[in-house]
Amino acid sequence: MPRLPHVTCVMTAYQYGRFLPQSLDSVLAQDYPAELLDVVVVDDGSTDDTPVVLARYAAAHPQRITVVRQRNAGTVAAINRGLELARGELIAILDADDAWLPHKTRTQVEMLQANPRLGLVHSDMTAIDGDGEVVAESWFRLHDTWPESGRVRGVLIGRNIATNSTIMMRADLRHAYWPLPSEAEVPCQDWWFAAQVAAHAEIDLPAEPLVLYRRHGSNKSPDRDDAAHQARNARRLIRQIRHLLGHTLAQEVTARDLLLAVFELDRRAAEAQRLLGTRFARLAEITDDDRAAAERELAAGGRDVERMFAAARAIA
Repeated sequence: MPRLPHVTCVMTAYQYGRFLPQSLDSVLAQDYPAELLDVVVVDDGSTDDTPVVLARYAAAHPQRITVVRQRNAGTVAAINRGLELARGELIAILDADDAWLPHKTRTQVEMLQANPRLGLVHSDMTAIDGDGEVVAESWFRLHDTWPESGRVRGVLIGRNIATNSTIMMRADLRHAYWPLPSEAEVPCQDWWFAAQVAAHAEIDLPAEPLVLYRRHGSNKSPDRDDAAHQARNARRLIRQIRHLLGHTLAQEVTARDLLLAVFELDRRAAEAQRLLGTRFARLAEITDDDRAAAERELAAGGRDVERMFAAARAIA
């Protein structure tokens, strides 16, 4: 039987004191050796009872829970700090309002041990509401989808397939996904992890949900803040697609990947325009260098897929 690796759970917390006990308890109760699973929690300047809850857990589990408090700097800064402190051979992400099922860690560790080509494992989720009541047994069935596995960098140009709290990835690929850039702010951080790992390794998932994914008033995008907030998210997604199109090799994509990426770029742009109430909103900063690069892409020769790839990047 192979040696079990050390796993670090990286969690960021902001104003989620009411959910933290369930999240932390779910990590501590994993069917995995306690000495091989620790938690790094970065409190991003919470003003509710988050610091009190974290202090209580850190005092009760000093060998397993590390708490860092910083001035409010946003999700990306908090995740980057947590990844910097993670000492495990495998790194798992958990949002402070979600929870792991007891066999989550062992299941994903066994998958990564069985296939050295894997760089990241994620999973389906059971959706719950703010009170913990099940809303949907399977997030994927609810949305009538099942993510692709293997070398899926091309798929990830146009859409994300992994969700934060389900992700476990190899620490020796940290150079690919850390530090996260500012563009990877919510809702793009899990997409960033998956896309960056997919450039180097395979991605896979088990057939069952491993996470309780909480949907509540504070994190349901359609109910949150206002149209301007949702439009900012749409802009971030547009930037993500443009970045991936510009940093992906032609041999990593199929014609279908390219078409879906362009359609998704157009859909997100239309969504942002609708939310902002105008077709003349600036959705991305396009420079003269960008326009020159687009002209070079369109003038490029090559095979059909290469020409399609050049056209897709020019459109972006």
